[in-house]
Amino acid sequence: MGLFEEYCGSSTVHGVRYFTEKRRHWIERVWWILAFALALLYCGYSIRKVYIKWDESPVIVAFAEKSTPVWKIPFPAVTICPETKAEVAPSSGDTIHGCEFGKTENECFFEEVVTEDGLCFTFNALNGSELFTKDLSHDYTRINHNMSASFWNLEDGYDSSIEAYSRTYPFRVFGSGTQEGIYVHLNQFEKNLEIRCRGAVQGFKIALHTPGEVPQVSKHYFRVPLLQEVLVSVKPNMITTSEGLRDYEPNRRQCFFSLERKLRFLKVYTQRNCELECLANFTLHACGCVKFSMPRDKDTPICGIAKIDCYNEAENNLTKQQFVEESTLEPGAERVTSCNCLPACTSIIYDAEISQAPYDWESLNIADNWLLALLPK
Repeated sequence: MGLFEEYCGSSTVHGVRYFTEKRRHWIERVWWILAFALALLYCGYSIRKVYIKWDESPVIVAFAEKSTPVWKIPFPAVTICPETKAEVAPSSGDTIHGCEFGKTENECFFEEVVTEDGLCFTFNALNGSELFTKDLSHDYTRINHNMSASFWNLEDGYDSSIEAYSRTYPFRVFGSGTQEGIYVHLNQFEKNLEIRCRGAVQGFKIALHTPGEVPQVSKHYFRVPLLQEVLVSVKPNMITTSEGLRDYEPNRRQCFFSLERKLRFLKVYTQRNCELECLANFTLHACGCVKFSMPRDKDTPICGIAKIDCYNEAENNLTKQQFVEESTLEPGAERVTSCNCLPACTSIIYDAEISQAPYDWESLNIADNWLLALLPK
């Protein structure tokens, strides 16, 4: 007791020295003890609230806009899907009637790719060997070209040791404007139009995505109608994450760095790639097969016509399940039953703004024929 009295008498904490002063009335001493105890409780309560807030949301997301040179961002992969699905699928030569890319000598080639919307054609996408793993079935349609993305990846960008104007893949441009973009002349035969099957809207679906993503045309696209010239202004938005957050758990910082999340069939992690693979796994579990456009291994069967309702319902059920889990999940907790497809810590989104005008190809042909007639034979 003597030690406690000595401590209270010499303490600099306000009010503590009154606890043991004998000249003070015992009621006053009790009042000071209660006041001090209440102050301690309030401080403890405040500290607990701050700790819980930090524990639930340890990372404050703030977007600091910073201009990035356009040559540090890859030109988007462009996927074109004809609305018409003829009995004999059109080749890229039938659909892509002409193509020019930028002011450089880069080749403008479109590769065939199978999406959930059928046969489509893609430009500036990664080679199949750089996009897919060895677990993917050999009969799955891959993009096969001789261009390598050995000097680029989504998280680090282009290799800084490579000269800006060197021939790198994915292709990139060095300025803005129509001269630095891609010009594509699309063709569709009137005999192949399927009004009854596809409806009154004809033309093409266009998807812009990062070169390392599998195109999902039914979810992210804009439409190009027939007999129209469409000008697309593309604004890339690149989101990066501070290296100081790498020590946090992914579910706390709400994103995955490239080495933290491995997919079975896809080498490049993006949120859309993860969601596609998760949907394939969910569909296989629900239907015993997968949709023709979904990644799969050699032992997984492809769903036939009888399973169309099943895989459509499976996609709806997965969406509902994710909604229920997101609404009940504690902040910072790991998703157990759903995909756990957090965004990549470095991601690129290509926003498109379009304008269009009538394309009078008949008058153009008349003018061309008139000029040809004037030339000496």
